Amino acid sequence: MVHDSGIDFKNKMQVFNWFKQDFAGWGEIWNELFENAEPAFIPRPQYCMSLDQTWQALPNLTMLGDAAHLMPPYAGEGVNMAMLNALESLHSPF
Repeated sequence: MVHDSGIDFKNKMQVFNWFKQDFAGWGEIWNELFENAEPAFIPRPQYCMSLDQTWQALPNLTMLGDAAHLMPPYAGEGVNMAMLNALESLHSPF
């Protein structure tokens, strides 16, 4: 499904106004980023794996972080989950 936000991402001021409205509670320091960004803002779509996708487990492959937990890269939890996995594997009988 394609979502059209109606924002002209080539228009830096329109993007900045959207940011100020939708993220009004964020610190003022972020405004400087949007005001001075060069080149103009480039949107990057985010995709997720389909829920019915599966794969065969392999004994010689270890996946950590976002790859293992199907998290979007901006969530900031992948590395935390990887560290928890590593800690738990130290105490695992397997």
